[in-house]
Amino acid sequence: EDLGSLVAKANLRERPDFGSLTTVVADCAESGDALAQGVLERAGEELAAQVNLVISKMCAAECGAEDGSRIAFTGSVLGRIPRVLRAMDEHLRAAWPEITVDVKAVQPLEGALWRARQAKIRRIR
Repeated sequence: EDLGSLVAKANLRERPDFGSLTTVVADCAESGDALAQGVLERAGEELAAQVNLVISKMCAAECGAEDGSRIAFTGSVLGRIPRVLRAMDEHLRAAWPEITVDVKAVQPLEGALWRARQAKIRRIR
């Protein structure tokens, strides 16, 4: 009837279930599909770009070198899709050769406790 109705109708469309799409793409990549492999490589590259941004901001804020030297992650994509983790690691090492990327996911609480311990050590020094 009008533009508002058209926009409302278009917004009713269901969004894709990215969790199930991830599984399909990972399975296709493992079967040798070049497009799926490229998607996963790009995902690792994009994650590395986000981590690079965080490290750069930490450097600008004059955080200690040790604060950005170890990268840990939580969640299932990096833990379950080695190709994404490998791509992220490669792209990070190109910019930050000294970085260590954990190969297994950690619990978010572990990161919070690590940060608290580091802050305490700095206060004691």
